[in-house]
Amino acid sequence: MISPSTAYAFNRFIGEAELFDLRMGGHMYTYFCQMDLKMSKLECFLTSPKFMDQLASAFVMVLPRELSDHYPILLHTSTQDFGRPPFRFFNSWMNREGFDKVVTETWATFVGYGIPNMFLLAKLKYLKMKLRNRE
Repeated sequence: MISPSTAYAFNRFIGEAELFDLRMGGHMYTYFCQMDLKMSKLECFLTSPKFMDQLASAFVMVLPRELSDHYPILLHTSTQDFGRPPFRFFNSWMNREGFDKVVTETWATFVGYGIPNMFLLAKLKYLKMKLRNRE
């Protein structure tokens, strides 16, 4: 059993260090006692704001329990970079002065090589670059 003064000191430390518990997904509990049919959340990850600034997508996942009375916990910190956002074409651009001329000239002056689908891909990237330069 934890004494109230120890719990108070620990909670004060958490507050002064500006730590907080990371959000947890999966199961709500991390411990299962078969005898008492009791479930508890015993474990947590305390993090700082600086940690979250660098790994804002971090989360904790409680995995299914197999043989142990404790559920395994996974701290997930990877970030996925899908690259630049996709190019968006707005129909309103077609109403801009000189739009047709830029598209026609760009399409006609492109020089490339390779198999047809790669040639078309390169040509569209070239057109995208020219259209972006007009924005």
